Amino acid sequence: MALQDYLMPGETITYEAPFKVKVGEEDYEFKITDKRLVLYRRSGLIFKSDNFIGENISNIQSMNYSETGMISKKGIVAVQTQSKTLAFSQSASNMKVIYQQLQGLGAGSR
Repeated sequence: MALQDYLMPGETITYEAPFKVKVGEEDYEFKITDKRLVLYRRSGLIFKSDNFIGENISNIQSMNYSETGMISKKGIVAVQTQSKTLAFSQSASNMKVIYQQLQGLGAGSR
């Protein structure tokens, strides 16, 4: 299955990061649609499996940006909903771009 199989009817991608972000130890494609944040990963050489994380933009209560590291800084964006926190990371310069895109959504930034 491809990412398009996981999108809702009429849902369109409005932002697509040109780099992958880390969720835990795994690399995911990061996209913003008109309805959700989407993290997508396909794995396996012969037997393909899809991992999909989607969070409705309307469910976002807050989000924050932080950096770690002294020499090669890593940026971390954490998105908080009522029931969970979704954190993803990449280089600080790349994550600042994603954070700016999220702020433009009018989602609960703090």
